[in-house]
Amino acid sequence: GRIYFEDGSIVFSNAAQNSSGAGAAMTLNERLRINSSGNVSINNTNIQKRFSVKETSTTSGVYYNAAIGGASHLANYAVGMGFDPEGSNARYKIGIVAEGTGTGYSRGKLHFLLDSANDSGEATLSESRMTILDSGNVGINQTAPAVELDIKASTPEIRLTCSNAALGQGATIGQIGWYTTDPTTPTGAGTVSYINTYSATSNGSDYTTAFSNRAGAGGGETKITLGNSLGQIRFYTHASGGGVERLRIDSSGN
Repeated sequence: GRIYFEDGSIVFSNAAQNSSGAGAAMTLNERLRINSSGNVSINNTNIQKRFSVKETSTTSGVYYNAAIGGASHLANYAVGMGFDPEGSNARYKIGIVAEGTGTGYSRGKLHFLLDSANDSGEATLSESRMTILDSGNVGINQTAPAVELDIKASTPEIRLTCSNAALGQGATIGQIGWYTTDPTTPTGAGTVSYINTYSATSNGSDYTTAFSNRAGAGGGETKITLGNSLGQIRFYTHASGGGVERLRIDSSGN
């Protein structure tokens, strides 16, 4: 191995084990560099950030270039990384940590912690704002999400914000759809039903919200629309194809 100085940098290099016998030529490979700005890199001579690690293998796969480990697999025991925008080093109000679940085999939950208190305390598991289980379930303010997305709040809300500031007539501002991968005919894989809100006028001054269920083997499309720029509710059905309006309630209740 060798440590040498190069243009204000400190470079650490070594060679693979020499199997050719004493006196055989060896090629030294740079492993770590500290440049003149104090930036540190491993296997990366082009240092742009404070700390950089580069994986040199190009073979498909997952490579762990850094590891943070603990000493227990039990619940309420977590290890991870802390973040401090101020750089005070006295407290960490933001963290990403892995918590044990008591099952062993390095399994656990992933928590995103944020402590909102104006004090000297640090973020703990009780301040987990988002949790991901090894099942893939995600919890927002919920550390034991029972479904794919589990949101806990006094008045929980999911908001879709449209960034289009020049809506034309019929332009969608948001949609939630239910999709199936079942290929069964006649309709097969695709969106089965949806809730869609769109501009009912040419300038986005009024909107329509539609609840729609696609046609299937037992009948055509069914749909209910609200608003329609006239304060109306309309009902659509069809025996086999696209829904046709069957009933309308206007703004007078007629």
